[in-house]
Amino acid sequence: NPDDSANPVPTPTPPVGGGGVPVPTPTPAGNGNGNGSNPNATPTPTPAPTPTPALPCILSVDLSSLILKLEGTATIKVSHNGSSSLAITGSSSKPSDLQVNGGSQSVAPGEFATFTIKSKKTLGTYSVTFSTGCGTKVVPVVVVAL
Repeated sequence: NPDDSANPVPTPTPPVGGGGVPVPTPTPAGNGNGNGSNPNATPTPTPAPTPTPALPCILSVDLSSLILKLEGTATIKVSHNGSSSLAITGSSSKPSDLQVNGGSQSVAPGEFATFTIKSKKTLGTYSVTFSTGCGTKVVPVVVVAL
């Protein structure tokens, strides 16, 4: 077949005189372009896509620090400069003495989440951390006897 010449397949060649062990016919070596013996096509490598790193976002709070009396409460509003809705979570440095209510809230761009901070019965310096997948904001809280 004339079509078989483009893709040779090794076949055993019997020795002259018949009999004995067949010696395989060698397959032609490729021409170095990665396409076997096809001299025309050259493969083009496909570059791997570069992952886009998550851009940091900035969280903003309406109170940069907070002073609470014992068993006092206050609210803090938290927003972000991201381009899509983000889940914002509030947490206390010591939940047994300073409680953060509000859980995790989904906040759209231009909107804000409200968290309630409540001190318990212990004086001290604490912090409330608001976090998203792209950034955090820490608000220092001092509980005083007023």
